Amino acid sequence: MMVDLCLNTALTKIKKKERGMSRVLNTILLALVLFQTSNLYANSQTEVVKHNLEIELYPNQGYLLLKDTFEPGNLPKRLIIPTQIEDLEVKLGHKTISYRLDGNADKLWQEILPSYWSDKPCGPRLSISYKFIPKLEDYQDGGMGHDQISNEVNAVILDKGVYLAPSSYWYPYIKTTHEQFAIRVSSPKQWSTMTSGTLEDTVLSDDRKMEQWSIDYNSEMIHLIANKFDIKEQMHRGVKLQTYFHPELQGHSQTYIEKLKNYLDLYLDFFGSYPFDKFAVVSNFFSTGYGMASYTLLDKNIIPYSFIVDTSLGHELLHNYWGNSIYVDFNTGNWCEGLTVYQADYLYKEQISKQEAMIYRRNVLRKYENFVHTSNVFSVADFRSRFNSASQAIGYGKVMMIFHMLKLELGAQIFDEGLTKLYNEQLYKYLSWQDFQDVYELLSGKNLESFFNQWIKRKDVLDLKLESTYRDNQAVITISQNTATPYNALVPLRITYLDGSTQFINQRVTQISEVFTLDHDQQIKLVELDPMLDLMRRPFDFENPATLNKFWGSQNKRYLSTLPKTEQLQTALSNIVGGYDNQEDVGQVQFVSPTDIDLETLKGPLSLFLTAQDLKSSFFQDILKQQKRIKHVGDTLIFVEQDKSVDLLDSFVALSIQYKKRPIVLNISFNEQTLLTATKKLSHYGKYSYVVMSPGGRKKFAGNWGD
Repeated sequence: MMVDLCLNTALTKIKKKERGMSRVLNTILLALVLFQTSNLYANSQTEVVKHNLEIELYPNQGYLLLKDTFEPGNLPKRLIIPTQIEDLEVKLGHKTISYRLDGNADKLWQEILPSYWSDKPCGPRLSISYKFIPKLEDYQDGGMGHDQISNEVNAVILDKGVYLAPSSYWYPYIKTTHEQFAIRVSSPKQWSTMTSGTLEDTVLSDDRKMEQWSIDYNSEMIHLIANKFDIKEQMHRGVKLQTYFHPELQGHSQTYIEKLKNYLDLYLDFFGSYPFDKFAVVSNFFSTGYGMASYTLLDKNIIPYSFIVDTSLGHELLHNYWGNSIYVDFNTGNWCEGLTVYQADYLYKEQISKQEAMIYRRNVLRKYENFVHTSNVFSVADFRSRFNSASQAIGYGKVMMIFHMLKLELGAQIFDEGLTKLYNEQLYKYLSWQDFQDVYELLSGKNLESFFNQWIKRKDVLDLKLESTYRDNQAVITISQNTATPYNALVPLRITYLDGSTQFINQRVTQISEVFTLDHDQQIKLVELDPMLDLMRRPFDFENPATLNKFWGSQNKRYLSTLPKTEQLQTALSNIVGGYDNQEDVGQVQFVSPTDIDLETLKGPLSLFLTAQDLKSSFFQDILKQQKRIKHVGDTLIFVEQDKSVDLLDSFVALSIQYKKRPIVLNISFNEQTLLTATKKLSHYGKYSYVVMSPGGRKKFAGNWGD
């Protein structure tokens, strides 16, 4: 290491001066040097790399000029830099030095190996400069997919905007634990930049703007964003709340800032502080939904939507606690997304009512049941990030439920105390599942080895069954676990008495099958197992009706259309259905005649695109007649439970039903354009059994069978 060589140099100089001194004095001097060096070496173990970045952005020309000068002591043998560069120069102090490049031109990055004049030179500062011209990417391809998985773009420098992600290695990166930055970035005068940290200074010249950013805490890799932003800001409880919006979005700035105040109040009151000096909402010129340290980057097209300020905005603010200032130790799995969901999306439902919170938990269990199968299941310990619906159900949904069950095990007071303790003691450090276990064992005095082992390392979930017999004031119940190895779980039971009153109790289960006798003062009418869905378990059949997700999550599914076949329609529909479950190849939509559809066709899960006229065939009439919750009369579809009627000649309707134990989806439209418009938006409504839209694709109403 760098410090080792500096130590050798220092020792050599001291020894020369020591000649003629006594052996005792030599020993004392040597001990002092070793003591000082041991402190240096200890500090070096934090592995903090300090960058001094000088950047010139030229969006209209599609490139940037960059120079990175490292603090003394940061002299790595290898660094990662982009491949799309020109005019590369490496200096040690004022002296240009040679280097070797190790990489593949087809990749976005390469390694550079500077050739120092000795193994570990001491003193001069390393600097690397180059012109970065990003490879042209189709940043509009894909967009926000199912489950809001953002379009993956590495680097874009255009007159539409600048987006530089860590994956492009736009600045020299040393494989280390943390980084700190001093950044001077020059851009066209009308432009503004955004990155993590604090904007220290802004200087304007005739045609350029110079902004000075500082990141003085131990950071992970950073983004750099730039565009022609209109900026609004307000101070609230010591934090600068900002919107960096495209000019056409300025009418939404105050709504965002006022909502941010509410979210900031919520989390300041809980944690006691906020880890940065700002939180900015930044609009982007293509589809993103990212939360970075001290700001979030959102697609400008979704910023006007109310669900962004009502849920997503608070979620991204909370990520400044979990993920962007308390870092994830990915060696044991990513706990961050599920915890953020629990303290944001789920919490907001809990604040509305217990019923809304229960519905949220129910949707989590349904999604897991519908998308996670033996072929794609993995443990929480193996979750890194979401890439499709199954991974989202595990890393977000299951992890959220783990924290919920931990709260039920320990109580709200200890649970909340543990989170605040972790935040205040682990700021800018890496956090693992083991750290959660340690702090909660300390606070509760309980051994939580079993709890964390089973929920983090096992791939399955609880699969419970309750059988009961009643006699007067006594109930004998049997709780069975349909798993190879039993869980140790605290199971909620709801007891309903003959007079209609209820009582909740918790029953610990540890065996595959256990019998319990419940004696009470009143006559027991009914005992229900986990009726509020507080456990991460397989839902009972009545808790998981036919939904779009249930079909999309099924295996070996097919898509058929009875519309007149054209190559354009087939391509468009195939692209749409391919996005219903990310990275799953469902193949081409097949076109058939309505008369060719029969039970032989329905061998497996099937989604059909058809017209209202096709619905009048005897085959589809047979399907609809078996669905007691809907009635088909002429060109009208009646939803019995909602007491609503739909004119099929002026609407799009998606129905998810069970027909002879097969999941079937009927996508009914009155013309091709309505079909394409509506099905593009259908991926946002997977939790529903039925969805009714206008010809323009706006939701009229949606719901679930039996809910």
